[in-house]
Amino acid sequence: MNKYLQRLPLSTIIFTASEMAVYITYLSIDLTFAFSPVISDIFKYAGVLLCFLYIHWIPGAHPAIRKSFLLLIFSDYFLLFTDSYFAGVVLFGAIQCLYFIYHSGLKRLPPGLAAVSLIFPGLWLISSLLGFRGILPAAASIYLSLLLTNLIFAFRRALASKNTGLFIFSAGLVFYLLCDFNVGLMNAPDYFSAATPLWLSFLRVRQVHQGTAFAIWFFYLPAQVLIALSQTSLSPSLAASKTWDSPRGVSS
Repeated sequence: MNKYLQRLPLSTIIFTASEMAVYITYLSIDLTFAFSPVISDIFKYAGVLLCFLYIHWIPGAHPAIRKSFLLLIFSDYFLLFTDSYFAGVVLFGAIQCLYFIYHSGLKRLPPGLAAVSLIFPGLWLISSLLGFRGILPAAASIYLSLLLTNLIFAFRRALASKNTGLFIFSAGLVFYLLCDFNVGLMNAPDYFSAATPLWLSFLRVRQVHQGTAFAIWFFYLPAQVLIALSQTSLSPSLAASKTWDSPRGVSS
């Protein structure tokens, strides 16, 4: 363990320690209600900004991952500090498309996925003009399908290539999925009438609602940290090995 830590770049040690401090701080605030939720949100956003700074500081990070963290600082701003939830979901959809470019080894999206990605701006326009209530769940469903696709294919390529960076990246997507599962649980009652089905009635219990809200960021920041760490020199990524120039995107 000590030998491994000695091999870690100083920037990675500082980044990981800083993220742990941020993580513990906002979880403590959310558990104890000692401060305003705004203070917790500021720490959460600080954790995302640290990921953005780290991924642009270290050498060899894949261009798609760097672009994804640029979009992330905008999407999380919308979700944490505004009511523009749809804008956040649209940007998360674009981020999932960048993830696909990363783990697939392609330099651009395949036509089918590119066509799917174009649905998001169309839904955004419809939502802005007409305000359809059902648009957000539709966009979230497309986003979830992209996330599941990335998780399955990234994990398969990690197993095939034995690429440590891809294993860490896949672990980050698992945390992403756990986060989004709780997002769905927290928001599900808003899309049912007062006569909520019995099997969903427990979601209206205050303690359950608070628990799912807490779980969202319990999983979310670790997801981003793992994705950032997947690009480090001791976790060789597709960018570091240059295999992303290959159509298969994996090394033997």
